Amino acid sequence: MKGYSWFLGLGLSVALLIGLMGHWPLGNLGTRAGFLAMAQAGVTQEVTQADEGLENPLPEPPAVPETSPRAETDDGSLSTEPAEFRLEALPILADVETTSLSLSENLYEEPGQFQVGVLEGYRTSINAGVVVIESPTGELAYTVQVQQRANPRPLGDEELVQIAIDRLERGEGFRLGRVRVIDTGVVIVDWTGTLGAIELSGRVFLRQVASEVLMLVVSATEENAAQLDPVLSLLSNTLQLDG
Repeated sequence: MKGYSWFLGLGLSVALLIGLMGHWPLGNLGTRAGFLAMAQAGVTQEVTQADEGLENPLPEPPAVPETSPRAETDDGSLSTEPAEFRLEALPILADVETTSLSLSENLYEEPGQFQVGVLEGYRTSINAGVVVIESPTGELAYTVQVQQRANPRPLGDEELVQIAIDRLERGEGFRLGRVRVIDTGVVIVDWTGTLGAIELSGRVFLRQVASEVLMLVVSATEENAAQLDPVLSLLSNTLQLDG
């Protein structure tokens, strides 16, 4: 059985990609599974997939149980306070229409890790320390992970892409899509996957900050795939290191 698998869905036909965020035996899955992904965007440039021999710099991720009701714990909370240190804002998918979406007044804060905006009407739940922020229908969701590295050596575009591949490739039907280079140390990776007959699409936004890589992962059903870039455009500059 695969050590990484598609994450349990939320009661509708949706499946959200979160297998990349946790180690979850197939025997623990319910009737629906899926996976979340990461994203951000801007200037477009094609990048080839990194060599298969590239060493995976990421540590083994924590276990992730099925989605639970909204909770606020010591691991994370909603806040209206911005990060003290803010990353430079980048023009992420500036030509994408976002009028159908809006940010709430709240930020989700993972103390000492990251801050990210919460879209209006979206609900937040904590799963063994991993936050999942989902739409009211459960057909689109996003999450964030911060990966620490041994040193602050700037990663090349292909190395950042490889981080996304290493996290997603064990998912059912995973296929790497377009890669968009936004800036030095900032890329967006498109991907697709399946859950039985259900088609899934997603984005992974990766941004290196010194010895850490911020990853915003967005996933949606095929019917909601058109919302991926608008969601990414709106959220990308809310993603910050915390502290």
